[in-house]
Amino acid sequence: MNRILLEARRINVVRQEPGGAEKKLIDDLSFSLDRGQTLGIVGESGSGKSILVSAIMHILPRTCMLKSGKIFFEGEDLYQIPKDRLNTIRGFQIAMISDNPLEILDPICTVEKQVRETIMAHNPGLSKEAVIEKGLSIFKSLRMPDPEKMMHSYPYQLSGGMKQRVAIALALCGDVKLLIADDATRSLDVTVAAQIVEILRKMKQDNQLSLIWISNSLPVCSLLAERIMIMYRGKILEIGPKETILRSPRHFYTQKMLQVTPKSEGFDRDQKFRGFRVKAGAAAQRTEGGCEFAAICDHAGDRCSASTPELKQVGEGHHCRCHFV
Repeated sequence: MNRILLEARRINVVRQEPGGAEKKLIDDLSFSLDRGQTLGIVGESGSGKSILVSAIMHILPRTCMLKSGKIFFEGEDLYQIPKDRLNTIRGFQIAMISDNPLEILDPICTVEKQVRETIMAHNPGLSKEAVIEKGLSIFKSLRMPDPEKMMHSYPYQLSGGMKQRVAIALALCGDVKLLIADDATRSLDVTVAAQIVEILRKMKQDNQLSLIWISNSLPVCSLLAERIMIMYRGKILEIGPKETILRSPRHFYTQKMLQVTPKSEGFDRDQKFRGFRVKAGAAAQRTEGGCEFAAICDHAGDRCSASTPELKQVGEGHHCRCHFV
């Protein structure tokens, strides 16, 4: 069995602008995810994290398209397989949760009905009793208090943390091999967010899942990730093992992110590197045809303003986009 579960090869995603122009949202991006591995993707708003996820799930907005490149799941090209095969993979083997569980919870249906419909969609031959039993088993594995009562509740009767647990339960109703969590703890308070992280950690271990954990907070991302990928304006700036990224970052942007990150080990999901982001964004607008950080990087030289750096290997499993690494 191939150890690589998901692989993106030089993908480019563009958005159609008024007048026919195209804006590049994902720029020549490549990465792979092994079975049972957790990849953390970190970047500020607008870095392309969510668009990348939409491309993987094959649910890009109508104005966007995969211009070039390939995305493979268990060796199958997700953009070349028949639609019925894609629907079998999407939602059944690849599932996603976001920061807003109400995006998938029907406010006028009980939790039991939504769980039952989801399980039966993946297992049409199961009896009603078996469906309910499986739903309760998933709820118990997620440490739901009083699962039977939870089943008969409506979404509006649940707290934010309970809604997120139900969303995770729905994601687990299929034979999930890859779970994508897009800022799944952003709307939760610190205590509840810590509980969700622990649930995902245990769920990953118990079910041998691969996980893509997306956040704009490096401390939160590092709680689950084994590898970390830093994104900026649709590009990978740095990617490598978690310990390497946290202890020996090579890219200027990653270094500045760590400098402004609180030293405490607790959560700080509101930490978004605001001061640096404004400065870096302004620098990116001033630089044409070169590195986006040429105007502010401590190590920049003439080459940085003249040419765009490529992503290159700087260590075992460690890659960085910089001329001087």
